[in-house]
Amino acid sequence: MKWTYKTYLRIGVISFIILGIGHLFGEAQMSSDGSIEKHLDQYDFKLLGSTFSLYQFHLGYSVMMGLLIIFIGLLLLTLQEIQKQTLLLLAIGSIIICGLNWYFFALPGQIFSTISAVFFSLAYWKFPKVE
Repeated sequence: MKWTYKTYLRIGVISFIILGIGHLFGEAQMSSDGSIEKHLDQYDFKLLGSTFSLYQFHLGYSVMMGLLIIFIGLLLLTLQEIQKQTLLLLAIGSIIICGLNWYFFALPGQIFSTISAVFFSLAYWKFPKVE
């Protein structure tokens, strides 16, 4: 089997989708015992005329981020063709996400973001040269 840039891209995308699903699952697990909710509900803040508890803001942002990661992955799976510049942006973005995961988050996110970063970078590297 010959590994082309599309093979590397698909592996990176699948890892990216798993990262998003894991993000949602982790958020549900973190919120399941109510301890973080109890702590973060103590702090309210106003943003553009609306009042939120820190927990509401954290939960909404976290769920939105997980869904965005999943839908970006699904969007990438539907592409028939991709430009080399798009692969470069994916590689750079996934490397940044990977670095942030290693600095801020837990091992599952670190693993899947690293897989995505490596395979998006390989897809860019293996993209056919235009002559």
